[in-house]
Amino acid sequence: MIPFNKDEKPKELVPEGNHVAILYSIVEIGNVPDTYPGNEGQFVHQIRLTWELPDETREFDGEQKPMVIGRDFTVSLGDKSNLKPFVEGMLGGLSDEDKEFFSFENLKGKPCMLQVIHKKSKKTGNPYAFAASCAQVPKKLEVPKQFNESVYLDYREEWNDSVYATLPQFIKDKMADSQEMKSRSGFAENMDDAENVLGDIGR
Repeated sequence: MIPFNKDEKPKELVPEGNHVAILYSIVEIGNVPDTYPGNEGQFVHQIRLTWELPDETREFDGEQKPMVIGRDFTVSLGDKSNLKPFVEGMLGGLSDEDKEFFSFENLKGKPCMLQVIHKKSKKTGNPYAFAASCAQVPKKLEVPKQFNESVYLDYREEWNDSVYATLPQFIKDKMADSQEMKSRSGFAENMDDAENVLGDIGR
C-alpha cells in the first residue's frame, strides 16, 4: 500500500461568490453512458466549458495565473436544460433563430459573471467548487485581457491531436468513455451520419 503524503496541502478551491470570468476552453466530451438513475444503458451527449477568473490569481509553477473552473453540460438548449441559461448569460439572450444556427465557437473568449458555490461530493464527501449560474458583465465593468490560450475541440470539424494532448488527464478519461472516442479510427467516415453532434442542440 502506498501511503499518502500527509504534508501535501489540499487543493485550494475557487472562492464562493460572483466572479468576473472568461470562457477560454470548449471541449466536446461526446456521447457517454448516462449515470442518472433509471437511464441505464442510455447515452448523454456532453460538453465541458472552462472559465478563467482574472480577479482570482494564484501562483502556479512560479507564475501568477488566474484560477480556473469548469463544468460539464448536456448538449441541449431546451428550456429545461442546464446549458441554456449559461449561454444566455454569456451572449445576453438567445432567440429561436440563434438556437437553430448556434455554434459553440461563438462563445470563445466571452466574459460573464460566474456564481461559484461549494458542494460536497456524494462519493467522497470532499468539497468542490461548482459553477452555479452565469450572467452578463455589467456594462461599466472592465474585463481584463484573457490569459490562457483559447481551446476548442470537437470530434466533427475541429479535432486536433495537439490540442487534445494538452487537455488535463481527467478530461481525457471522460472522453475515453464516449462513443466517439471508442470509434475514433473510423470516425471521419461515419461522422456525417452520426446523431447528436454539436450542431444539433436546440432540443
